[in-house]
Amino acid sequence: MDKQFAKTDRAIQKTVRTKKRGSFYNSMVRNGRQDLKPEQGSWILSADKKDLISILDNLPSGIAIPGSAFGNVLYINHQILDTLGYSLSDTPSTREMWKKAIPDPKLRRDAARLWKQVVKAGGGTSLVKLLCADGEIRTFENKAVVLRKDLIISMWIDVTRREAAEARLRESESRFRSFFDKSTDPFLLFDGNRVANCNFSAQQMFHYLDKKQMIGATLEDLSPEKQPDGRLSSKKARTLLRVALKQGNHRSQWTVRRSDGKEIPVELSIATIALEGENLLFFVLRDITPWKEAQNELLHAKADLEKRVRERTADLLAVNKRLLTEIRTRKKSEQETRRSREELRHLSERLQQIREEDRAHIAREMHDQLGQSLSALTIDIACLKEKLPRRNGWLKEQVQGIERQISGTMQSVREICRELRPPVFDDFGLPTAIKWHLREFQKRTGIHCVAIIDEGIPTFEKGLALVVLRIFQEAMTNILRHAEATKVQVVLKTHAKNLVLRVKDNGKGISAQQTTNPLSLGILGIRERVRFWGGKSFFTGSPGRGTIMTVSIPIARRKVSLKNRYKEVISDIDAGNE
Repeated sequence: MDKQFAKTDRAIQKTVRTKKRGSFYNSMVRNGRQDLKPEQGSWILSADKKDLISILDNLPSGIAIPGSAFGNVLYINHQILDTLGYSLSDTPSTREMWKKAIPDPKLRRDAARLWKQVVKAGGGTSLVKLLCADGEIRTFENKAVVLRKDLIISMWIDVTRREAAEARLRESESRFRSFFDKSTDPFLLFDGNRVANCNFSAQQMFHYLDKKQMIGATLEDLSPEKQPDGRLSSKKARTLLRVALKQGNHRSQWTVRRSDGKEIPVELSIATIALEGENLLFFVLRDITPWKEAQNELLHAKADLEKRVRERTADLLAVNKRLLTEIRTRKKSEQETRRSREELRHLSERLQQIREEDRAHIAREMHDQLGQSLSALTIDIACLKEKLPRRNGWLKEQVQGIERQISGTMQSVREICRELRPPVFDDFGLPTAIKWHLREFQKRTGIHCVAIIDEGIPTFEKGLALVVLRIFQEAMTNILRHAEATKVQVVLKTHAKNLVLRVKDNGKGISAQQTTNPLSLGILGIRERVRFWGGKSFFTGSPGRGTIMTVSIPIARRKVSLKNRYKEVISDIDAGNE
């Protein structure tokens, strides 16, 4: 490094002794004085030659200072040494350096000839390809300044990438021009607001015989006076170009005018491109006449469809209005029907209650009046029998016959009273009444009966218990008449605050048609009575597997008594008749 400093120092000292002394070096060695002219630049007054060498060594570009055009190198920085593969101690002369960097003699002679021309001209810029230390040939831009014959400053800049980029750019521009000229899509190049170039497809679209007729034209010249939206083409074109330049690309619909005056709707795709160092607007035009025609047809079809929809909607509204009227009428009729059914159901239940009350009254009257009369007759006959002569056997037989008739009549009265109102029900409640009835049913019919009674059934309204008893009796009557069963199972329990009665037999079974047949009066009566009490009833069966009747009724006490509800229904009916 000291050897290089010495070479550079000798060159600078020699420069100081020339007529040009004081312009560069004096500004560096004078302490605190700056007497340079404005065009001579400035320098840090405290800098010395080591600072200068340090600056030159750290420049990003290669710096070489040869003593002559092909003489020894006075100074060379690390960038050139590292690139060419030399060390500081063995830096060759300029000629030797060129032999190593340019092995081909012919290329070396051409480079030497060019270098001589630059030196002779007092400086300049040239391009040269050099073999570098890594074996790669790179392109360098050499900018030389000749201070004197024995002092030349040479700056070397690696432009390999730039040259490759320029080559790619030239190739890209060549492909673009080929694509531009041969494309079937109409292309326009705008320089500012005027056409700089166009391809043959654009020339055909606008019906020009020569594309020179289009060069220099503005977008306004290629368009009608107004666009379809009513705006002037001149104002709209300026806005379009301004937006395209600002955004770099833009797409819009436009209407152009051919040379024969025909207007064509097109879609404009605009992009900003760089070509030969200039920023141009690249227009791609696409004829959308078929699309516009199809759009118009769709608009007409849409208008026609909307008209038909309005007409159909009006018809549907009218139909809906009629249907709503019919629905309201039907709903009102259904409400009246439901109300009538509810009234009939209450009347039916009230009649059942009256019937039960009458049956209980008749049973009591028969038990009290007829029973007392028969008992008195039995006593009278017994007294009469004791007073009869012993020899009159015929008369005794008559009296005994009367006793038997009275006894049979009393038994019949008891049975009738039990059928009208089982005393066991009034005395012991529903569970005991069902058990007693099953025992009597088994004795009379020989059908095996099983009772599963929940002993924890709470007390509830007596009217409901009587309804359940009558439903049970109706089910047993149906089994006796129609089921042809040999076994019957009866379950009475509570579930989820409901009283559940389940009667199952192993008879011939009931069909679905029979359960819904309006002539099945027994099933219909059971359903109506259960529905009145807010419960549900189910009848299921299959041929040969018997029938199951399930009844579920809420145990909760009714807020309105049946007698009061009966009075309300009667008053409503009377009001309606009036």
